[in-house]
Amino acid sequence: MNLARMVLAMALAGTLTSPGSVGGQQLVGALELEAEWTAGGPDGEVLDHPMGIAVSASGRVLVADGTSNIFVYDADGTPIDRWPLPEGTRPVGLAARSDGAVLVTDYTGDRLLLLGDDGAMLATWGERGSGPGQFRAPSGVAFTPSGNVIVVEFMGQRVQELDAHGAFVRFIDGGDAARHYVESRPSEPGMEGMQMSMPVTTTMGDPHGLFAFPTDVAVSPDGTVYVSNTHRYEILVFDADGSLRAAWGRKGSASGEWEVPVGLTTDAQGNLFVADSANFRIQGLDPSGKVLLVSRADERWYQSTRRIYSPSDIAIDAAGRLFVADFAASRIQRFSRRAAEDS
Repeated sequence: MNLARMVLAMALAGTLTSPGSVGGQQLVGALELEAEWTAGGPDGEVLDHPMGIAVSASGRVLVADGTSNIFVYDADGTPIDRWPLPEGTRPVGLAARSDGAVLVTDYTGDRLLLLGDDGAMLATWGERGSGPGQFRAPSGVAFTPSGNVIVVEFMGQRVQELDAHGAFVRFIDGGDAARHYVESRPSEPGMEGMQMSMPVTTTMGDPHGLFAFPTDVAVSPDGTVYVSNTHRYEILVFDADGSLRAAWGRKGSASGEWEVPVGLTTDAQGNLFVADSANFRIQGLDPSGKVLLVSRADERWYQSTRRIYSPSDIAIDAAGRLFVADFAASRIQRFSRRAAEDS
């Protein structure tokens, strides 16, 4: 197993619940499967444990695959192109800029790759290290409304902001609100295993010990930053100035709870969508944290080959359709959203 796949495997270790543990959950909203595909590039390649997904401004679907490729599709899953990355690259996170450029997190190379809209390498940012502008296993990346970049480090356990040219701007550490939150963070029932045995550690960029193997980041149109703090089973919400605003959820399978939250994305209205991986589902929340959508979690859905099995990342297009990278099933699924009264 290559290290890019191990990001999700480490997150799942010891936390995977049986499908029946969330059977019968009441639906808030629902997802309707419209299309799915396992094809890779236009030359007959197949997907191999996709980790990241993004939708470009032109509507192309970009997938970071375990084979060190970025595969490019139209919205129906027709392969358009394959962008081979340098040998040894392990792409995990993707972010598409409005001008067509794409940022890729190289998990094992401890760097970011900036690609043009044709896949050509434009620049590399960063190197292995713990200083500003350096990385340890960068896993998630997103653009801010101003064009800056937010990067999450899975092993570095911190979040950095860079400018549009890759220069360090600041660490996002939550400020005093993060310190107060960490000091008062309760030990919740059911938090056994890795989370309870994990000490609070501090780093340059995380002086309060807020982060515990964060996986992904999303930025809403108003600049709100969301981070999946995977091994503390929570979504951290930061104001545009970097202050911690809220921490949503806890370990569990009810609406608004998580079992290994990983990939994140936001829509034009500022709603957040979360790949709740070990609960085998997608959840959607409004900007206040109210749950808007929980993908199907009934026994029949789990027994179906059309189920969401192990979502690693999620993206949304201009039409509001959700694209899910299913890590374990090595496929991409496209869903439309349905309101609760239609589900």
